[in-house]
Amino acid sequence: MQKTPSQAETNPEHESHHVVTAIRHHGKALQGFNETLYSANASNGEALVLFTTLNVFYTFAINKKPELDANDISRRRAILLGAEWIPMVRGVGTVLGTVFEHIRFGRLEKLFKINNWDSLDPDDMAASEYFDGIEVVWAQSQRDDIAMYELVLHLLKKCRMFMVQFQGARIDDIDDSNYNRQWAGPLVFIHCVPEQYFERLQQRQPPALVLFTFFGAMLNSLDHI
Repeated sequence: MQKTPSQAETNPEHESHHVVTAIRHHGKALQGFNETLYSANASNGEALVLFTTLNVFYTFAINKKPELDANDISRRRAILLGAEWIPMVRGVGTVLGTVFEHIRFGRLEKLFKINNWDSLDPDDMAASEYFDGIEVVWAQSQRDDIAMYELVLHLLKKCRMFMVQFQGARIDDIDDSNYNRQWAGPLVFIHCVPEQYFERLQQRQPPALVLFTFFGAMLNSLDHI
């Protein structure tokens, strides 16, 4: 069945109107969220986590057309490097940490399960050849940065290993799954990577950019699922 384009898709004026409306409603919702966050408890924990999750979708949607910022090169670069959406994704974990014990066995229980992520060992993965030689990029970096980049590479290998195991698998064959588990890998990766790495990424340090390029390639592969 062919999809009928909406007015927002065919008329830029309608799209602009809807964007303004979305921003206004988002602002109101964000105000309520901030007020409620200071009194997080068992009764509102699920709502807080769901809001932060929806906020991620909002951030992606509001920035879905970077060409609209074609004259603002610095903003386009910031969007491409995750300056807005990465903090939003990591923010879900921050909020979750405050209410997790209240809601871990509730209606959102399945969303917190990450299958066998913790037991995966990238050193046992033959596919790690995908990253062979990448370490040379940060060989001349400071000692602390080298350790940080090594950790990010380890997590990146783990993310790839996690995603590969679900390729071609029917959803019925994946234990306790009712959503696309391959997407869980990149999301867990974003939460596990140290903040120091994202600082280097926004500074456009070459090693950070190279690692992010590999991560972007893995995200792109999800478009073909």
